Amino acid sequence: MEQISPLDPTSSLSRMERLLLLLPLAASAFVGVFQLVFPTLLANLTGYSGNDLYIYRLSGAATFGYAGALTLALREGKWSATRIVLLAFFTFGVGSLYACGADIFSGLAKPVVYMVLVLTLVFVAITGTLLYTHCGLSKGRPDCAPWVI
Repeated sequence: MEQISPLDPTSSLSRMERLLLLLPLAASAFVGVFQLVFPTLLANLTGYSGNDLYIYRLSGAATFGYAGALTLALREGKWSATRIVLLAFFTFGVGSLYACGADIFSGLAKPVVYMVLVLTLVFVAITGTLLYTHCGLSKGRPDCAPWVI
């Protein structure tokens, strides 16, 4: 019987890794739906003008999409399924940090920006740690027909 190495790309996520990923999943689902369905209410609650509802909805669709992709990856439970989604979450988080920083340094930041900054730092730490922890894994063989290769 062949034993799976911890560096095998088909290795499963640990229970703790899955639990850690529930935090960004839940936050992304909540914020995404809120932006997508109630953009005017969100603007009013956060103190912004609400003049760009299309951008709110676009951002909500993207944020909710990350939650959906992460849900499917966690359902499978394999690192190979989760890797690309976490890379996307990490990249989105770095972009969010940049946007928060720009808003803070401009002097126009509302209190919600600081809350987003703190949550984004937590999510970037979680996803970055998992990406670093599993960085030694090989990519494995492509999952496609041999004639394509």
